[in-house]
Amino acid sequence: MAAALGLVAVLGNTKSLASWLFLAGMLTLASESLLGGLYVQCSPAQATVVGLFKAQLFTQAWMPGLWLSFSLVFARGNYREFLLQWRLVLVVAFVLPLGIVLGVYADLVTIVVARSAAGEPAVYGVLQGPGKLLTSTLLIAAVIILFNFEKTFRAAVGVTRWRVKFLMVALCIVFGTKIYTLSQTLLFSVLNPAMAAIDAVALLLACGLMTIGYIRSGLHDLDIYPSRAVLSQSLTLILVGAYLIGTGVLAEAVKFWGGSYAFLVQVFTIILALAVLAMVMLSDRFKLSLTRFVSRHFRRPKYDFRTIWAQLTQRLAGVVETEQLCVVAAQLIAETFDTLSTNLLLFETQRNQLVLAASTSQVNKTDAMTELEWIDSAAIAEALKQYKEPFDLDKITAEWAQPLREITPIQFSHGGHRFCVPLMSKERFVGVLVLADRVAGMVLTQEELDLLQFIADELVSRLMHQYFTESLVQSREFAAFQSISTFFVHDLKNAAASLQLTLQNLPKHFDDPEFRADAVRGLANTAERIRTLIERLSDIRRNLELHLVESDLNELVEEVLGEIIEMPHVVIEKKLATLAKIQVDRNHIKSVVTNLILNAQEAIAAQGNGAGGTVAIKTEHTAGGVELVVSDDGCGMPLEFIQKSLFHPFQSTKKKGLGIGMFQARMIIKAHGGSIQVNSVPDRGTTFCIRLPLTNN
Repeated sequence: MAAALGLVAVLGNTKSLASWLFLAGMLTLASESLLGGLYVQCSPAQATVVGLFKAQLFTQAWMPGLWLSFSLVFARGNYREFLLQWRLVLVVAFVLPLGIVLGVYADLVTIVVARSAAGEPAVYGVLQGPGKLLTSTLLIAAVIILFNFEKTFRAAVGVTRWRVKFLMVALCIVFGTKIYTLSQTLLFSVLNPAMAAIDAVALLLACGLMTIGYIRSGLHDLDIYPSRAVLSQSLTLILVGAYLIGTGVLAEAVKFWGGSYAFLVQVFTIILALAVLAMVMLSDRFKLSLTRFVSRHFRRPKYDFRTIWAQLTQRLAGVVETEQLCVVAAQLIAETFDTLSTNLLLFETQRNQLVLAASTSQVNKTDAMTELEWIDSAAIAEALKQYKEPFDLDKITAEWAQPLREITPIQFSHGGHRFCVPLMSKERFVGVLVLADRVAGMVLTQEELDLLQFIADELVSRLMHQYFTESLVQSREFAAFQSISTFFVHDLKNAAASLQLTLQNLPKHFDDPEFRADAVRGLANTAERIRTLIERLSDIRRNLELHLVESDLNELVEEVLGEIIEMPHVVIEKKLATLAKIQVDRNHIKSVVTNLILNAQEAIAAQGNGAGGTVAIKTEHTAGGVELVVSDDGCGMPLEFIQKSLFHPFQSTKKKGLGIGMFQARMIIKAHGGSIQVNSVPDRGTTFCIRLPLTNN
């Protein structure tokens, strides 16, 4: 079953890194179970017993590296960051167990034949020093793997959590059981066949859960973004730590007293616990504390507004981007009201269009954004202004409500009605919140509707504050532009003075060939300098004017490559897929592509080692649009610069850079209704990903 599920993951999904790691991990579990079953059925006289014990240890040595890699990759949209962060641990997870097995293969285990309780001979493997070290490594790895699965599951909300639930539970059963069997093996320094049987039963149960999960939702490629920080309250670490400490203490107590005294120790422990419990229950202070606890947590309404307010404040604190603010708010609402599908749409006044800002049910936001393009957003905005509080969307028969229902389809037949919350700031329509697929289909009570309105009002307040903050920042940026333009004017004056001087001397020294050559070079350099300055400055405008025509993105890329001057030692690789045509402004998109390729070439040249590098250009068709990816293996950029400066004017990592190119690029892409993302690692390289929709309003 384990091997079959691994093959299903690879054959049924796109050939992702996670699916291949899952296949390799399931094959190791299958091999371990097979070897365990073989040596359980061996007689003490068979010579293959030692080989089976050691073969099982060799199989187990692969598990830390493979399963730790899978736990860092599965369902994580930012898995590359985690692989980079955990690279040293991954190296140890692969090298240490295999090094122990291969280096001291003969000294791992010694075979001992003993009599079972029924008087029959039984085979046991006694661990030697290297075997104990290997078992300890496997135990630590199992804890870390469970820790990472818990982090992924905590970061998932709504439908995403529902999709990964069965696989997460199944893997927790496998590795939770391994923590128990490995700790028992380490405690008694014996490879007991019973432990192999326990692992096999756990694997069988886990395979059943995985099968149910696959039938329900398949093995999806999801994009969950857990925090890179270590969980401060990890349930895995707490439970495993308590179990290991408790097991160790009890084992040492039994070992110390031993024999018949072990029973006396158990009796003493039970009596002492009962005495302590009686003293606590008879304590007046405890009774008072218990009364206060019941009054505070059980005699109040269902929701404690103070707790919700504290959670809302803490989770929104420090959020500086509107998109992230919406994501956090949607997750909090989904968790508070147990709604698996929560969609938050914002109204862009410039485009007069509703835009999907956050969702706990949409795996691919591009599809949902494409569906929004045909909606009469202005009519929806005008209609929602009449509602001052949350309402049942499924009871609205007007035409404007149907598009909102289609954007938030009911995925569970028992999920109840959809509820809609208009987001209003006085008379200004900010957006709309739609909740669906509530667990058990429970109807929202009046208390819950009041709480939902309270959260919506706070969200609107935060959004408006964010909007005015961004407007203020933009105003200051353009004020800085006005200030810095003075310096550009000064440079233009210097260029004009240089031209004037050349023209004045030209009649006198025209017959001098050397002067003419210098004059031509000077004129060319000055003209290029003026052209660059004027081009960069003229493109910084508040409102871009787009002249949309039907275009092929591949053709635009080819045109740009034909115009760019190739740099020595820089190889340009292209992989252009067949694309549907899109509505874009050709000149603006070409300027974006040109800027990305030139930046990639300059990043390679900035390394200064003369070794050169590669610029990779790739296009592909995605759901609802097309995608352009430009990658290089140049100097890269720090994360702090990307987050705070990359897309802001007058911010550049280049010594002579104006800091305008990427600001202009993002402005152009957003005007087309697309998105631009960047992933960069210092000294490793940079990747820009641009997504453009098939249609543009």
